[in-house]
Order: sequence, then structure tokens, then C-alpha cells
Amino acid sequence: MNDFNAVPLNGGRFISRGKGRHEVRTIESSELIFCIKGSLTMFEEEKLFELHPGDYLLLRKGRKHGGVRDYPPGLTFYWLHFITEEELPENLPSSGHTANPEQLAIYFQSFLAEQDAVEVDKKILSLLLELIFRELAKTTQPLSPEKRCPQLVRQAEELIKLHFPEELSLAAAAGKLHCNPEYLGRIFQHHTGETFTAKVNRTRVEHAAKLLQNTNSSIKEILNECGFNDPAYFRRIFFRRYGSTPTAFRKFHRTGHKNTV
Repeated sequence: MNDFNAVPLNGGRFISRGKGRHEVRTIESSELIFCIKGSLTMFEEEKLFELHPGDYLLLRKGRKHGGVRDYPPGLTFYWLHFITEEELPENLPSSGHTANPEQLAIYFQSFLAEQDAVEVDKKILSLLLELIFRELAKTTQPLSPEKRCPQLVRQAEELIKLHFPEELSLAAAAGKLHCNPEYLGRIFQHHTGETFTAKVNRTRVEHAAKLLQNTNSSIKEILNECGFNDPAYFRRIFFRRYGSTPTAFRKFHRTGHKNTV
């Protein structure tokens, strides 16, 4: 059985649509989070954690924790709640980078499959939880940003930052970076949690929002400055990001009447 007598409660797989963030709360169970795509920023008491693919976070019961930033689109992670008869060992790191993320993902998938079975076998769930923690015992420290994010991805992000007002397709970026477009698209999405095109559009629309708030430029001028050629497409992307039309957004941010939550 588990070395610290952990009893599993429930688990799940979370896939973000780019809305909301992890609620701030204090609960009487412990929670294990395992990130498999994108990035997740959390806090526990005074500590801040940033998870990337292959990283885990162990949140101990009775400690206030929650999200720091909104969930990015495409973020995917497993979560699992469990209780213990005693405190978790302090020498068990609160976070780390898993040595074998593929194997750990299999254990989580097996846990969820058994949890959803018609007749749940609690012994199997306990054994799977033990296997998960045995796998965590093999973990290393979280990867540095340099090792976690390949240079090619960082170069692509810098390219977007500098050239988003221009025609900037994945193929064009791959040409500038002297690499295969399919390969660039795959590793970019894996390490950032969003596609190359989505990142370009988000950069453009966020710049457009700043111009709407801080300049008197017409919407047509802002369209051109941000790299959008199709007004209807711009309005659709803008509404998806901010929940309003560009005109309504500008009017709202010029009035000074704002609600806060």
C-alpha cells in the first residue's frame, strides 16, 4: 500500500478553452496536478509554481491555493484528490519534473478508467495511486526555461512579437527560421499550448485592444496596423477574445464606468 496511507477520492482530466482560472480555496484533501500540455501558474500559501508539460504539483490539505493567471487555451492537465491519515512527508517535493511523463499519464488514464467503471474497485484505485507516487519519486527538479522551451520556439515567439503586423504564416515563419513548417507547428504548440496561428492572432488582437484604449485611430487604421486584412474576421477574433465588438470595447474603456470582480 501507499507509504503514507493515501486514500484516493476522485480525479479528472482538464482541458482549457481559454476561460477562467483555478479557484482560490482551502480544502481538507490533498490535490495532485500533472501537466501534459501548455502552462499552468498556481500558488500555495506564499509559494508560486509554474507548471509545464511533464511537471507535477502537490497541493497539501489545509493550505490556501489557487490560480494566478487565466487558463491558456489548450492547457491540459490531470488532477487527483486524495486524503491521508497523517501529513504528507515534508521531504516529498511539492513540485518537480517527472522522469517518465508517458508512463505517469498511463497511470492517470487507468485511474480515470477504473473510476468510471460500473463497479469501481477501490483496491485498484489505491494501487494506481501508489504507482503514481512511486513514479513521482523518480522525478527531478523542474526544467529550466532554456531546457523546457527549445531555442526554435523562443525564436518563433520573438518573430511573432516583431513581425505580427505583417503577413506571417507558419510556412513563412519556418522559412525565416530555416526549418520544416510541420515540425515548427508541432513543437510550438507542444511547448506553448497554442498553435502558431492562434499566437499570431492573439498578439494582433491584444495590440488592437491597446490601440482602441489609448489612441483615436479609426478601426480601419487599427486593422491595418495590427495585420488584419479582413474586417469581419478581425471582429470575430476580437469578440472571441474580449466578448464585445471593437466599437463597444472602446466606448466601455473610455467611459470610466467599470465593474470589478
